[in-house]
Amino acid sequence: TLPDGSEVYLNNNSELQYPEVFSGKSREVILSGEGFFKVAHDKNLPFIVEGRYIDVRVLGTEFNFRSHDSIDNSVSLLKGAVKVTLKDQSHDVHLTPGQKATYSISAGTLNVDETNASVDGAWHDKIIPFENANLVAIRKILT
Repeated sequence: TLPDGSEVYLNNNSELQYPEVFSGKSREVILSGEGFFKVAHDKNLPFIVEGRYIDVRVLGTEFNFRSHDSIDNSVSLLKGAVKVTLKDQSHDVHLTPGQKATYSISAGTLNVDETNASVDGAWHDKIIPFENANLVAIRKILT
């Protein structure tokens, strides 16, 4: 639980940097790895998660953010609304619930697709969904 009451669940080998007290005009944290966020609503202090290649800006919402050095980065939105911005600020997208923004490291593109966002963030409830998954997909999730 963060100083503002927001909740963050970190996946294995993940790290979150945040101040003891949020001050200034925003609540900023830095994510390395994967985190599931339940952000406390505060219309006067936007919540910003800085990732390796993309940043996420919210007021109050639930989303899963995967920010790694070597694999595609993604944001899956369960509730509320978020704005996903490339680090160089050359492109941004607004997500609505059920959408996923994926940054392709190899192509340098940011794309939006429909997704089952609750499945993307199910790991924080210690659930690993394998519905209609083949062995390649299962191996990828387990490693």
